[in-house]
Amino acid sequence: MIPKSDRQFLDKIMFIKNKRQKLLASHKSKLNIRGIES
Repeated sequence: MIPKSDRQFLDKIMFIKNKRQKLLASHKSKLNIRGIES
């Protein structure tokens, strides 16, 4: 069993990682749209 505090810590890390990946993905798609327009 993983201690509860460690579980919460891991959940936080995964949450931040997912957030960063989503931000990067949306940023890349915006760049792609700009590239197509110009």
